[in-house]
Amino acid sequence: MDTLGGYGHLNLQREIRDMDNTVKLGIEGMHCDACVRRVTNALAGVDGVKVEAVSVGSAKVAFDAAKTTPGQIVAAVDRIGFTAHVEG
Repeated sequence: MDTLGGYGHLNLQREIRDMDNTVKLGIEGMHCDACVRRVTNALAGVDGVKVEAVSVGSAKVAFDAAKTTPGQIVAAVDRIGFTAHVEG
């Protein structure tokens, strides 16, 4: 319940903690704003992913490791025709 004096803040704290994992992707084949939108939509469609930034050639996302893995995030980008890899 998210009411004054309720326990909604505990849910928010858990969500922030669960999204503690971040991954930066290098993405080949992106050339324009339309590519950025397609990648953003693909990443946003992965359960447990919060898109932090997408630009031509790269993306950064936070993710809940209980719901997804970096490999699944890369696969979502690859499925729409780009080549993604996790950057060190």
